[in-house]
Amino acid sequence: RTQATGTITATSTAATGQRLLLVRHGESEYNVHYAKHHQDPGDMWDAQLTSKGEEQAAELKPLMSREHVDLVVSSPLTRAIQTGLLASPPGHHVVTALASEHLEASCDIGRPTSELRAAFQTVDFGDLPEVWWYVPEECRQDITVQESRRLFAKEGRRESRRDFERRVDLFVAWLSHRQEKVIAIFAHADFFNCFLHRYFGEKEARYSDYWMKNCEVLQLELPEPLLPMAERVPSLPAAALADTEEKVQVHTPTPSRASHALEALRQDIAQQRPELTPKELRTLAAKQFMALSVEARAELMQAVVL
Repeated sequence: RTQATGTITATSTAATGQRLLLVRHGESEYNVHYAKHHQDPGDMWDAQLTSKGEEQAAELKPLMSREHVDLVVSSPLTRAIQTGLLASPPGHHVVTALASEHLEASCDIGRPTSELRAAFQTVDFGDLPEVWWYVPEECRQDITVQESRRLFAKEGRRESRRDFERRVDLFVAWLSHRQEKVIAIFAHADFFNCFLHRYFGEKEARYSDYWMKNCEVLQLELPEPLLPMAERVPSLPAAALADTEEKVQVHTPTPSRASHALEALRQDIAQQRPELTPKELRTLAAKQFMALSVEARAELMQAVVL
């Protein structure tokens, strides 16, 4: 996806508190490959910006300079860091793994922090671990870059929707503790789609399934800090999760068997139809699930291991 840069899409909420500028990264090498071949090459680790993506990001700089940004936050994936550096005037630029992309493609497996520190010396990586991207919990101890790639390529291990949504909620918890008034967030299509759906979809229908274009800038005016999802619905069952960066505890509602069944169906379709985009996969999975008989749905949900 591409878009003419230099414009901001704004919400209608009055600006009385924090202001967020959401920026999707510029065109990446993976975007170009996927548009042409409609499938993941399987080894395009941490795809960088194309020359066009770099131009898109640089075109944002006059706009971002006018916004008087207090803090730049980016995903640790190279394409997001590059976009943030090219689009923003000098300032405090921090990285958090909570804003990384939903790990479903090889481009979403990043580079180790030691390499990132050497490549981007003006960026604050804090205590980001060497392997910071998603790794199945049972494999995290002594994980290496090579082993994480093997798990992805040979065993097909991916970040589940449940784990992804938990991480988005942890990002909101992290964000709620920031004191800066204007924060620019450089991240990814799936990440912003999930963030907007969970935290703004009920207020504005267009955010229920909103997909940002490359270098699109979306402005959100917050009259008060966002609350992590479970703090909005405290009566739902929840599990405590710790953010390794800020030690923030967040309670996330336990997904139902239906949501697990829908995710399993989506993964099956993804293997059969690798050319589909994430949005197309979710739409098709939902249609197929609804087309099942009551008995077939019950059987599918019963087969899911919670």
